[in-house]
Amino acid sequence: MSVKALHWFILIVAFMMLVSGIWFVAHPLASFVSFTSLIEGILLLAGLCFLVNYMRDKHEEQATRWILAEGCVTFLVGAILLMTRDSDTQSLVTTFGLWVLFSGVIHITASLKARDYGVSGWGWMLAISIVTILTGFFSLMNSSIGLISLGVTIGVYFIIQGLNAISTFYFMEHI
Repeated sequence: MSVKALHWFILIVAFMMLVSGIWFVAHPLASFVSFTSLIEGILLLAGLCFLVNYMRDKHEEQATRWILAEGCVTFLVGAILLMTRDSDTQSLVTTFGLWVLFSGVIHITASLKARDYGVSGWGWMLAISIVTILTGFFSLMNSSIGLISLGVTIGVYFIIQGLNAISTFYFMEHI
């Protein structure tokens, strides 16, 4: 598979996250448990996609460690969810909150790297990253929000992560 095809795979995963996120927001009463496997699968797939892209590009000058970090964090969250299916709702909200927070920090680094490479639109990447961090902090500081409606919370997380993955695709296409 070519490097270009792998970059497009990130975009496909991003849209999977966006669609899943929108579905969860639109159907907050749906049983979270019945969709746990879908969520785990998307996270594991997204993490692997980032890791494979990094491994394929690591010999090139523009390969960045933030892609590796994003892949590791996303894959680990998917694996943690897979191994802890019997966790309570609070643990799930905290896990997703930490994932979103770390992802925001990683994407701030990415947006600054994009600026260094002269990629137009790096400001949008930075803005999405800041919203990501704020969302992560808010959910960790006020975890009862996540308990009120886990479906909506997970949906928002997936929408934000989908936007982050789109910005990653954009960055990788313009370096």
